[in-house]
Amino acid sequence: MRVKSKVLSALFSTLVIGGLWLILGSIDARSMITPGDFGFIILVVMMYTAIGNFIFGIPVSLLSDWVSNKVPSFRFIIAAFIHLSMAVATFVVIKDWYVFSVFAALFFFLGEEWQHRKLRAFRVKIAVGNTLAFFALLFGVWQLTQLDTTEKTNRTYLIPEGYEGTIVVLYNMPGEEELDKENDRDVVSLHMAEQVYTYVGDAVHYAEARTSSDRTEGELNDTFYYSGEEGERTAIDKACIHRGGAGDVGTYVENAEYEILQVTQTYCGLEFMRYGSDVYERQEEKVMSELFSEGSR
Repeated sequence: MRVKSKVLSALFSTLVIGGLWLILGSIDARSMITPGDFGFIILVVMMYTAIGNFIFGIPVSLLSDWVSNKVPSFRFIIAAFIHLSMAVATFVVIKDWYVFSVFAALFFFLGEEWQHRKLRAFRVKIAVGNTLAFFALLFGVWQLTQLDTTEKTNRTYLIPEGYEGTIVVLYNMPGEEELDKENDRDVVSLHMAEQVYTYVGDAVHYAEARTSSDRTEGELNDTFYYSGEEGERTAIDKACIHRGGAGDVGTYVENAEYEILQVTQTYCGLEFMRYGSDVYERQEEKVMSELFSEGSR
């Protein structure tokens, strides 16, 4: 019975995590969930959650039962502490993704408590004390998630007002200005540029920025704005931004790096965030082909 309850709790936690990802993803993207999104949730989110719950969560829960049952008066809070603290400890292996382990452990623990609710003797004082201690524990775990020790990109992109299409940013470019700073953020100011890609003068227009600054790496923490002629800014939803390739420019300029993005007002949504637009990708191919061939001429 005990193993069966663990399996049911693992399944409950996996389904809740998948459901929450689906709901929060649709709210954040403000768009319809596509069949591809369901596939991503099932194959990636729920699969990894299930692996964690069955390989790590069940043994931790068995350990929790063994320890907490020795102190019946404080069984609830001890069990909660073991489940959540072991989830936080996964930070050593999976870094920032440990937050998902914490939520998975929380739902696993709640599933366990619900299944055994009729077997627990209810005492008001103990219940109140355990409940207060449980919320104090949750608050402590939440505070841990706020500790920010990772490097972040911290870039602000200023895009010409109304522009849709490919964005090219070139870093470590000799003779160019360094990026401006706003507090702790690098400001990437984009302007309209063009590349001629046929001998009869056909040109493709795109947004570009060149800087002598390095391309920062780390956890993505970028913001995007349309910038008007008077400097006014309008925030762009992240569902309207697609991140493309990034890397070394190669023969164009030694040590230079590039970054490709796409911005839209037409195709905003989860699908655009992940895959971008075929129309903009054809534009990107023309830009990059002509831009990088300059270095070999």
